[in-house]
Amino acid sequence: MFLHKNQRPNIRPLRSVLEAGEPMVVLVAHAKGGCGKTTLATNTASILSQHQHSVSLLDLDPLESSLYWLKQREKQNAPHIHGQQWPKEMPISYGRVRQRILQQYSHIIMDAPAGTTGPALDHLVRASQAILIPVLPSPIDIHATTRFIKELLLTPSYRQRPRRIGIVANRANQNTLLFDDLKKFLLRLKIPYLTHLRDTQMYPQASGMGLGIHELNNNRNKEDSAHWQRIYQWLEVQRQLALLMPSQL
Repeated sequence: MFLHKNQRPNIRPLRSVLEAGEPMVVLVAHAKGGCGKTTLATNTASILSQHQHSVSLLDLDPLESSLYWLKQREKQNAPHIHGQQWPKEMPISYGRVRQRILQQYSHIIMDAPAGTTGPALDHLVRASQAILIPVLPSPIDIHATTRFIKELLLTPSYRQRPRRIGIVANRANQNTLLFDDLKKFLLRLKIPYLTHLRDTQMYPQASGMGLGIHELNNNRNKEDSAHWQRIYQWLEVQRQLALLMPSQL
């Protein structure tokens, strides 16, 4: 093709996955209930707020456990986290989710309900830049996680533009055979295994106060704080990558 010297080629510049000023949207999801999604969502929100980020926590679960955690947090002298409720009767769609992603916050954490599959999962994946998946160290949970990840990877939105996925082992005791089986399983997935969350009563203690475990004034939680720093650092890397990578949506 030949162009006149005053003509410019009609080439649309590539747009980054995450534009400057847009929030980083993190989806916390699993098809199975009781695996620790809310623990992961609330502690992720609190570690981000502790690093001076403005955070909004979108609770899509009908049980509204994340919103209850936020109500308890209001009683504490802790960094503010904004909360958003999802009406129980409202179906999950990409357009409705986009309306809830407020631009004045640097990060949106979406706490997905158990049993999120099919189109609803696809809509949430499409709205996100990173996905965190909690895994419990049991044969049943490992099997359920395998099925969930397979479905996630086959969603139209993921196939069009893969999102970064991070696995977090929840309520894990390192000195057990089940934990060894879990690590082998995660290595086979070739998906980043970020860290493990200890099986400790400090998590329910922190949750009841509306705090992240790293916010407890307790010398025993130093190891746990280090685990959360790894998750925070991974999320920061994903944010930078999202700003650099071109969008295909």
